Amino acid sequence: MNAFENRSGCGRIPYLRAASVFAITFVLAGAVAALGEAPDLVERTPVSKAQWTAEAASCRPAAGNGAQKFRFIIVGDRTGGGENEWPLFDRAMDEIDLLRPDFAITVGDAIQGYTQDPDEIASEWQDFHKHAGKLQAPLFLLPGNHDISSPDMLRWWQEHIGRTYYSFEYKACHFLVLNTEEYWFENDSSIGPDQVRFVLDDLDRNKTARHTFVFMHKPVWHDPNNAEWRQIEAALGDRPHTVFAGHTHRLTFERRQGSRFFIVGTTRGIELPRSEDMILQLGSFPHFTEVTVDGSAVHVAIIEPGGPVWPEDIAPREFQEGARKLVKVDALLPKELDNGEVRAGISVSLGNALPGPVEVTIQLSPTGPDGWRPASGNASQTLSLPPGTAKTVDALFNVPAAKVVPVPRLQLSARYDGKPLQRLERNMPLFPESALRQIPEWEVVGPFEAGVVPNALPDNPREAMPQVFLQRGAEKGYAEGAMFQEKGKPLSWQVLKNEAGFVNLARLCETPTHVLAYASCAVHSPAAKTVYAEFRTDDYGQVLVNGAEIEEGRLFRTRSDATYIALPLKAGWNTVVVKCVNITGGWTFRLLPADPASELRFAPSPE
Repeated sequence: MNAFENRSGCGRIPYLRAASVFAITFVLAGAVAALGEAPDLVERTPVSKAQWTAEAASCRPAAGNGAQKFRFIIVGDRTGGGENEWPLFDRAMDEIDLLRPDFAITVGDAIQGYTQDPDEIASEWQDFHKHAGKLQAPLFLLPGNHDISSPDMLRWWQEHIGRTYYSFEYKACHFLVLNTEEYWFENDSSIGPDQVRFVLDDLDRNKTARHTFVFMHKPVWHDPNNAEWRQIEAALGDRPHTVFAGHTHRLTFERRQGSRFFIVGTTRGIELPRSEDMILQLGSFPHFTEVTVDGSAVHVAIIEPGGPVWPEDIAPREFQEGARKLVKVDALLPKELDNGEVRAGISVSLGNALPGPVEVTIQLSPTGPDGWRPASGNASQTLSLPPGTAKTVDALFNVPAAKVVPVPRLQLSARYDGKPLQRLERNMPLFPESALRQIPEWEVVGPFEAGVVPNALPDNPREAMPQVFLQRGAEKGYAEGAMFQEKGKPLSWQVLKNEAGFVNLARLCETPTHVLAYASCAVHSPAAKTVYAEFRTDDYGQVLVNGAEIEEGRLFRTRSDATYIALPLKAGWNTVVVKCVNITGGWTFRLLPADPASELRFAPSPE
């Protein structure tokens, strides 16, 4: 039986268009066919129309707390999985049916999303329900960032699927389902004030629940600056509660003020034997989660489809934080040598807070056949760290001043208990973080149409993306009163402020897809010199200094792997322009000039 079949026993329902499909697949009103102990659901609760039956309860004890005993299943993220990763999801659905839970609930990201095409949205949901519809138990949905990756997709969910946040009671337990993508403002997402008011009122009205379960997509409790979550957590107080989220694709368990918090991993993958080299504490294995409520006790089990069952704390946050903090890399301050070369290098700090020994291998590889040469230390070495120990390793290089960029690649791998713990490959940092300066404000103009922008950088970008390389006049930077036209819409320069080092161009339009913008700033240098800058862009970027393209007009594709670029500045004021191209989703760039002596001055335009 699939998602488009009628579970009332009256036969199949044929394949229908999107609007009809969701009316069939989900309960869009409070009335539920209650053959068993169905909860009283509010209108448009997004839950599948599988029957609430008494079968699961019939095999449980009727005396004592037996009538209050039940179990439910949590299904993890599905997004990111291709067609060949449905088999493990399907196996999970089959195994969940064998467990005969009262119901199941997702933690969001059921589809890939990040599209504005209604037909594509409908097609992805139909694909999901073709597989999830096999589940015999009712399945509750909540939205993740892929499910409502824009205001358009949020509205689509509300029209075709139902509520984005809600609550219900089941056997004296309270279930609170949140939407961490509810409130959109200039492409920012959060819980939002209306939802916070709903949550605080809902919790106040359900103080006597024997246990409260909270579900959301993003684990917002990890952000210490999230004032919305602080209000909600304060309202939860000391009542018995357990919290579940997804999003990170990694299982994590922690306790906060005595309550259990879980980030569940993905429920998808290819059905292959799990590698014996896997470190289970990292939580990077597919699973679904079984929760059994028995009186005042709540038992949680982590189940690998086709594999073993693990205890709730198999992937503790403390272990994962220890692995994350194992290595810290920072640059040493470069020095000019008398022979026209520069001495540069890095300092690698290692600290083992894990319960067992760690072996770390560090390797620096120059990006070209000449230029960077080891000055001291080994470019490649392996170190052993017993628990509770720390070491610092420096690596120095000499390089001709004209060949400082591109920088070498840093490769690092760590093993724990003889198994791969982590692997890192990135561009070597050129200046220490303390020497990098943030540019407070930029003049920006856009969005301009960029044409069809491919996900991978093509061999010939100018030929593959001609609209990206059109000369629009903004390449020379900000000019007071300058106006532009794009598809009949006037565009003018406006100021955007730096946000934690990043310029968020998504503030220019609601849903930036296949667009570009120009960002211009003025940099004052006391003398003519080359200034190096750390540069990141999402998705593509080109940099111009005083109207001239650097690196022969190179189109950068850096994303999370920042690179270093050389800015040839003249004495006095200079104009630096970043042309930033976005495919979909986030639209940001980061340009941090190295200024260890604090000699540079910055402004949106020359003063």
